[in-house]
Amino acid sequence: MAQALMLSGLLLILIGYWAPWVAHPAAGLVQNGFDLSEFVKFLPQVKDGSEPVIRWLFFLPLTTVALSFGLLANVAPIRKAGWLRWLLLAVSLLLLIILIPPYPYTLDRMLGKEFRERTILASISWAAFLLTLTPLGHRLPRQWTPILLGLLTLVGAVSPVAQFLSVRDALSMVYGHPITIGWGVWLMAAGTLAVIAGAVRGIQRARKKAT
Repeated sequence: MAQALMLSGLLLILIGYWAPWVAHPAAGLVQNGFDLSEFVKFLPQVKDGSEPVIRWLFFLPLTTVALSFGLLANVAPIRKAGWLRWLLLAVSLLLLIILIPPYPYTLDRMLGKEFRERTILASISWAAFLLTLTPLGHRLPRQWTPILLGLLTLVGAVSPVAQFLSVRDALSMVYGHPITIGWGVWLMAAGTLAVIAGAVRGIQRARKKAT
């Protein structure tokens, strides 16, 4: 039950990340979490420095879900399922590839001002994911998996939404009217609650088995 809750929550977060965060009747003006990482740098308030933005926060859901899937792939019921484990690892790899800046063949561009933070985040995420595939990741104490998933989700799902809400007024000025928060944000919130609920149940079960 705990693993099912956490897995369901992570799927909701992933869907919510690619779903509309800024809703609009015109499809070209709809923005999801990934789109906003690029769009916010063109906001006048961001350009003149009056609205501080940490752009790499918008990429955190990719890291959160990728690493969480990697951790869940080591949980006994999922590891024994076989196909589900490999599916989670495949999705993790896809998300980590998306996280890499779009100019991997140009090191100077990746380490330049525009992509430096994203490159660092991608490097750390890849290293952490590969660590989950080692014997150390497989031997992680039972209670640590839900704890890490809960922490990852709180940081990785809440931070980009908070950043989005902080630039909501700036976005409204560009759109010419108050923007409508899309259903993707609410799906992210629902997914976060599901993961936290699953993590709490997982911690409780691990403690009972330890006693």
